[in-house]
Amino acid sequence: MLKHLLCLFAWVILLFLAGCVPPQPGGRLSPEQQGTDALLKNADAAWQNEEYSRAEELYSTLLEASGLNRKQKVLIRKRAAGSAVENGHYRPAEEYLEQWRAIQPEAGNTWEWQALFMETLLGLRQTDRLLDYARRLTARPDLPLDRKLKTTLLICPLLLENKRFQDLHGLLQTLYQEHADRDSRRQILRSLNPFFQNQELKILREAAKACPEEPSPSFPCLLLRWNAVKKRFGQKDIDRFQALQRFRTLFHASDRALQAEFNRDLKNMGLERIPSDLKLHIALLLPLTGSYAEIGWDILTGVDAAQWQILQKGIELQLSVINTAQATWEEELSSLPEDCFLVGGPLREAVWKNIHASGLHKDRSFFTFRSSLAPGREGLDGYRFFPSRTDQARALIQFLTQKMGVYRYGILYPKSSYGRKMSQAFFQEVDASGGEITAMQGYSAAAQSDYRGLIAEFLRVPQQRLPVQADAGGSAAGRPKPDFRAVFLSDGFSVARRIIPEFFFFDEYRLIFLGPTPWSQQIQNVSDLDPNYYKLVLIPGAWWSENPSPAVHRLKQGLASSAQGEPDFWSALGYDLVRFFQRLSVNQSQNQGNLQKALNDFKDFSWSMAPLEWDENGKARQEMFVFQMINTTLQPADPSRMK
Repeated sequence: MLKHLLCLFAWVILLFLAGCVPPQPGGRLSPEQQGTDALLKNADAAWQNEEYSRAEELYSTLLEASGLNRKQKVLIRKRAAGSAVENGHYRPAEEYLEQWRAIQPEAGNTWEWQALFMETLLGLRQTDRLLDYARRLTARPDLPLDRKLKTTLLICPLLLENKRFQDLHGLLQTLYQEHADRDSRRQILRSLNPFFQNQELKILREAAKACPEEPSPSFPCLLLRWNAVKKRFGQKDIDRFQALQRFRTLFHASDRALQAEFNRDLKNMGLERIPSDLKLHIALLLPLTGSYAEIGWDILTGVDAAQWQILQKGIELQLSVINTAQATWEEELSSLPEDCFLVGGPLREAVWKNIHASGLHKDRSFFTFRSSLAPGREGLDGYRFFPSRTDQARALIQFLTQKMGVYRYGILYPKSSYGRKMSQAFFQEVDASGGEITAMQGYSAAAQSDYRGLIAEFLRVPQQRLPVQADAGGSAAGRPKPDFRAVFLSDGFSVARRIIPEFFFFDEYRLIFLGPTPWSQQIQNVSDLDPNYYKLVLIPGAWWSENPSPAVHRLKQGLASSAQGEPDFWSALGYDLVRFFQRLSVNQSQNQGNLQKALNDFKDFSWSMAPLEWDENGKARQEMFVFQMINTTLQPADPSRMK
């Protein structure tokens, strides 16, 4: 009996010692030590309770277990990968995913595997690899649209964060183009629009600014710009009227699917719906025959380019062109329908006087191609879509004052209506800028034959110092130095080219010569100019062919596509006018007060000519360029080249 008790006691001791075997190095027990079934149960509990650190530890332990069936092996690797991603352990997560796909090859086609793989690449900051994978995934024709959208929304934040806007545009544009049916595009917009709504205004603007250059904006740039305006409106950065103007422009550049989404947005913002069938009827008053016909047809080349680009946006544009050189032009103008309330032109003073005298300006809004609306009142009887004499003078004076420190001027002017008006405008702008006119002299253009005598008088050359021989040269010695640094010549360039060399005859080779805008065209038509006389000539202009403005680029493209040659100021004028009318006329009442407010609020427009703006009274101001003659061409003025 005792023998049996001792044996039983020894057996209990052996069992106790077996239970005290120390764990394997690293603190993990082998599956055999822990029991595979118990591990599976504990790992599942940790997974269900979202205890991902514990779950990753248990599932990584189970990777070493033997005797598992295929279903269990797949589950273990799937959850090991999922837990590792949740814990930010992306290197092992990638390894678990590859093991999962090795056991179950079809797993790579499931969203569960694809999403974990992309999140892993995202965590590893392998942007190029992630983008390449997403592109291949979304390009698959067999992949459902909802899967493509999930993929897109997963990587869009990374592209925005890294400012990879071109990649963003390309990915979204491809997705949109490949799904052209209405339901698919609606699904795309319902997914992407909320995503962009949640982005900061700064990133939306940067992404929109990086949109590729194209004649008409497309998806996703329209969506980016739309949400940028929404942000500004929500932050009260722009008022209701300004927001609607921008919304309308974007709306009418959009396809039907975008328009439906945009109208839904407007409803949510408490704004009125925009009709999708916009029709625009505008008129142009141009001389198409006679001495000014070349200008009229040049304007029409720009008009045609703008009209074609607007039609490409799906906006119906009706254009009525009236030849003001024909006797029936007033009758044609009177016969225009009421919906045609925006009129461009006229160009000739006599035509505008007839319009004003007959009261035709009261029923429509005229944007004239004239520097002045006299005898009408600018902002009341019509508007200016053309540089004024004041615009020209201001551009010159600002350049000289701000960049060259010039404050004293002389004026030489012909005693003609044009000469007096240009000189008066220059005088007033000098006075407004704090400058001073220290010499002013008029001359009779018809009777003037001796410009040398005129310049001698202007420079106060003593009579005894005047040269007897025509080629003797007039030294500056013995006479006072001019107390002005620049001279404004308010005559045509044909006269100015006779006047300017006379200053050099009297050794005044450091004076700056200023001319009105027409010089910019006239000076380039003269082939035998001595550039030494004109290197200190400054001319204001409203057209610069190398202007980096997107509108200049699109105008050049438009004219090139129709073999119309290179653009100039007149074609730019027509191009800008039609696009300006399109922006201005969208749901715009012809009520005078509303129109003036619309003009005053007119912003964010890409001009091909020098930009125009209007004050609260409807008076225009054009910020003109200033050019100087370099060799035989006009280039933007540079103070360093004028010393």
